[in-house]
Amino acid sequence: MSTLVENKELYDYLKQNYSTTHYRFERLFGHKFPYKKLDLDCINELKLKGIHSLSGIEELKNLERIEVSDVSDLSPLEKSSNLNEIKCHLPDQPVDVESLKKISLLECMRKAEFYGRGVKSITSEQAMQFGETSKIAYDELAQLTPEQFSKVQSRLAEVQSLITPEMTEVEKVETIYRNLLSQSFEYDYGNHSNSSNGYFVNNTMYGPLVENKGVCSGIASALEHALKNAGLDAVSCGGWANTQPTAGDSHQWNQVKIDGEWYNLDLTNDYDKKSWRFFMKSDKDYDWAECHCIDREDKSEPIHDCTSTKYDEVYREDPREREIRELRKQQEALIQQKTYKNITEINNDDYDSYKIK
Repeated sequence: MSTLVENKELYDYLKQNYSTTHYRFERLFGHKFPYKKLDLDCINELKLKGIHSLSGIEELKNLERIEVSDVSDLSPLEKSSNLNEIKCHLPDQPVDVESLKKISLLECMRKAEFYGRGVKSITSEQAMQFGETSKIAYDELAQLTPEQFSKVQSRLAEVQSLITPEMTEVEKVETIYRNLLSQSFEYDYGNHSNSSNGYFVNNTMYGPLVENKGVCSGIASALEHALKNAGLDAVSCGGWANTQPTAGDSHQWNQVKIDGEWYNLDLTNDYDKKSWRFFMKSDKDYDWAECHCIDREDKSEPIHDCTSTKYDEVYREDPREREIRELRKQQEALIQQKTYKNITEINNDDYDSYKIK
């Protein structure tokens, strides 16, 4: 039995979707009748969905183009000598980078596109070893030169050093947010700064973290990585900077999970105002709801409902600045109280002479 036939899931999928009609001559009645037959040599293009293993796919000798989703092991494609185009959505788990590289370097390969959260397994150095026709989408680190990658890692390590074990989850988020928000930052409206390999670096986290310049996608990516480095569950998600789909500019922001509940974060807009208006907000918070509409049709990112209103009124400004302001008020009150006490203790007959002194 062939390897492909043993892979029942894939073989049944091919029979159902790629069998062709043939005709057989019936001697007894003297006419032809149609029947379905799976001819592997006739398959040169595949679009797979819901298939978990590609074992045996090398038996499709004439396979030229394939589109596949959520398969972490693509190694069977290494033997597909005629494969010249692949588009693959990688699942959110470690993938075999060496196997992806071999596929991208196949002799006939004209276009290799890898995207999805699984490409986070690919480092910058590895990405530069892929075939020249390869495109590695979504993972910003894979788009950077080794030097840029090193600078990003150093900046993320700097942010991570602020996190201490005794911090609560929300304190960790607050610390990271404050550090990034305190940067001298410029929104890159021109978006024209290119890296050496042709990507817009300000669409990546390199711009915001290293050059203090970028756009929402890079800012959201920077915050997502910083939060994940602190052991928090965080994602980037997108939609529009308006209350209606497509009514405003496309936009990206973050969601973070704290004590089992998801909350919205929009560092891009808080950069602009130097505020905490969009920190730890529910979907229904009035500040948040008036200028965010999530794209629920985008399946490339997980989207969470942020129903908890626990922090809606807690954070509309930097809590540390609020605490400092309160301490200053207390200090002023104590000073006034002490001055009043000193004055009232002075004998009224001596008040004029005290005032002169």
